[in-house]
Amino acid sequence: MFRGSADINLDDKGRLAIPTKYRESLQECCERQMIVTLAVNDYGFGEPGCLWLYPLPEWDKVEHTFSKLPTVNPVGKNLRKFF
Repeated sequence: MFRGSADINLDDKGRLAIPTKYRESLQECCERQMIVTLAVNDYGFGEPGCLWLYPLPEWDKVEHTFSKLPTVNPVGKNLRKFF
């Protein structure tokens, strides 16, 4: 799992360039398969203006965890919507 932040931009075609220091590691761990989520703050989670990138194997773990949250619990319901 990667932690930290990096300033990245979208090019004119809307493509996201992964910083060079992460490219090789991402190729090795997930064959460049990633999930990108917008870290919106509508539910009280995340940071406005940020993206969260998950290597696909890590995302599968996150998705599995949140799929088990009860939908009757407001926090669980909002976490499921957020992710």
